[in-house]
Amino acid sequence: MGSAQAREDAGATERHTIDNPQIHPDEDTMRSFLSVGSYQRLIENKGEERVAAKILAAAEPHKTADGKYVFANRYLLSIFCT
Repeated sequence: MGSAQAREDAGATERHTIDNPQIHPDEDTMRSFLSVGSYQRLIENKGEERVAAKILAAAEPHKTADGKYVFANRYLLSIFCT
């Protein structure tokens, strides 16, 4: 059974899509990713600059012409009624 059918069977009556892009104005704010706990061990093993360079390289496709980084975030909200 697909997820749309499962929602129908569960009585979902309303569905909303919420777009909430994450925007970083420049490379300096992209470094905020380094403060995420999951990167700490990697930073300890590989060094902060090397990890920062990898993050920026991975984010390159999301860089706009004016130097911002824009990540699309889309959430599906279903309201279920019983």
